[in-house]
Amino acid sequence: MALDMDGNLNGSVTMSCDGYSAIAEREQLNGDPGDSHFKNLLLESLPEAKVDTISFDNQEDLTKPLKALAKCSLPNMAMVNGDFMYLAPALIGSFRENPLKLEQRIYPVDYATPFKERIVLNLAMPEGYVVEDLPEPVNVVLPNDGGSFKFQMTQQATGLQLVSNIQINQLHFEPEEYGSLRNFFNLIAAKLGEQLVLKKA
Repeated sequence: MALDMDGNLNGSVTMSCDGYSAIAEREQLNGDPGDSHFKNLLLESLPEAKVDTISFDNQEDLTKPLKALAKCSLPNMAMVNGDFMYLAPALIGSFRENPLKLEQRIYPVDYATPFKERIVLNLAMPEGYVVEDLPEPVNVVLPNDGGSFKFQMTQQATGLQLVSNIQINQLHFEPEEYGSLRNFFNLIAAKLGEQLVLKKA
């Protein structure tokens, strides 16, 4: 994505699914041979997105990840305030809200399969801006390697890059493990909501 001085983003969004998630996405596409399913996925996270084109790779090849590529523009994604610009760089993700709403739970939490979600953002900054503040990196592991969360945003020669990795390995969490799991997702939601701050040079 490229960020302009008005806070708009322009570029492309790529989704790649494999394993069980690819099965579910292929079933959706088979039921809807157009592009409305993937467009709706984008609009759930980015309601103001203007999607120009969507293309798919490996829709029929089950040995490879299903990929969808959308060219799009995202208006008003950054807040401009004087010399400063604020942007939450984790634009898309399944865990920007904690899925575990109850403070306490008397039943176990069960997942059908292990899963992982990886978010990568390559961001070109607007001309004349420099980084004022980056979100702090995080590396958290649940007890017994039940899951992990890694988050890092770095400045590179071509701009900024965010990499976020969320992984759940453990399928069954007992009620006494619920507090740790809920805190884990609280941390993820908070971190994915943190803002990048840019300043006019």
